[in-house]
Amino acid sequence: MNVFNRVLVIILLLGLIAVLLVSAVLPTSFIAWLQAVGTGADALMEAPVVYIRLGVTAVLLVVAVVLLVLEVRRSKRSTVTVTQAGGSMVELGTESVARSLEYHVGQVPGVVKVLPAVTSQGKLVRVVLDLELDPLADLRAKSEEIVQLTQELLQGKLGLKLASGGLRVKVRQAPYSRQGTGTEPPAGQVPPTVPTEPPAAGTL
Repeated sequence: MNVFNRVLVIILLLGLIAVLLVSAVLPTSFIAWLQAVGTGADALMEAPVVYIRLGVTAVLLVVAVVLLVLEVRRSKRSTVTVTQAGGSMVELGTESVARSLEYHVGQVPGVVKVLPAVTSQGKLVRVVLDLELDPLADLRAKSEEIVQLTQELLQGKLGLKLASGGLRVKVRQAPYSRQGTGTEPPAGQVPPTVPTEPPAAGTL
């Protein structure tokens, strides 16, 4: 469908460019052609041409509706195709893939929250991981660990194929947790200096 859509769009654009160029360079000929088309169009309202016109219109309408339905269904694909060793094809739901990622990545120490988004492209898959990590975790090292784990899970255990650039990881730090009265920072952290106002005049 992608190739067909690109070819169709290219043809339509080329036709539009040609019409615009002719109308700009040869306006007299273009107007004469439009008049000829209008005169010839009158014959389409006479029998038996009118029945042929209706038949062609109906066929084109059915084809357009079918292509539209196929395009909408493709864009809302909720499964990804997995090829087994024996050549059999298995449809794996993207929601199942997302739940598996959420569980396994969530087991990594230092991961506070993980929100996976999985998109199918037929036999390929795209994954976006939205991660919230412990504020004391090494973000770079932890991100590399999660990327490796995700690739092993998708390609090794689930047998999926990632699209080119199909794995994106968004990382953010969780807020520092407060202890006791809420004024103590985490262990090893220096509390920020908070400026204080001088006492009002006349007070001790």
